[in-house]
Amino acid sequence: MIRLCGVVTLLLFSIVRAFPQGAPAEACESLLPRHYGTEPKDPEHSPYSFLASSNQYHYRMDGIQVQLTGPRFKGFLIAAMDPDSHERIGEWYKVKGTHTLPCSAISHADALPKKRVILLWKPPKDRPKGEVIFVATVLENFSEYYSGLVAGIPSSQDEEHEESFDD
Repeated sequence: MIRLCGVVTLLLFSIVRAFPQGAPAEACESLLPRHYGTEPKDPEHSPYSFLASSNQYHYRMDGIQVQLTGPRFKGFLIAAMDPDSHERIGEWYKVKGTHTLPCSAISHADALPKKRVILLWKPPKDRPKGEVIFVATVLENFSEYYSGLVAGIPSSQDEEHEESFDD
């Protein structure tokens, strides 16, 4: 009986430790959910499409659109970073169903199933121009998630932005 109570208590503790309201600030460093006893799946086998409208920014632009689509998922954590230093840069526009974190990241704000999220990232104000990469963790459910997904850039958008920076 004591063993059964211990298992039930551990199970309840694990459920409570899930973050249906989104990732806590403590997840900023690793971009991993703090779900006890879980490991990420290989990002190369991810069924999700993760795209950014560009990887180049400048101070005059409104932002870069980032989109995550695929089979239903419970949550996400997406960070923007400098590709060379891995410093977190910029900010996110808060949209319904999201919350921003202090590390230039954005997360889900509810446990509702999602098939698509479209987000807008704001470039840093202290840099006139530069490059950015977007890295994501996508949570299918409590124990299954993909981490280390890097946003792809549509090739036509990439070429347009390269030309605009040559001015």
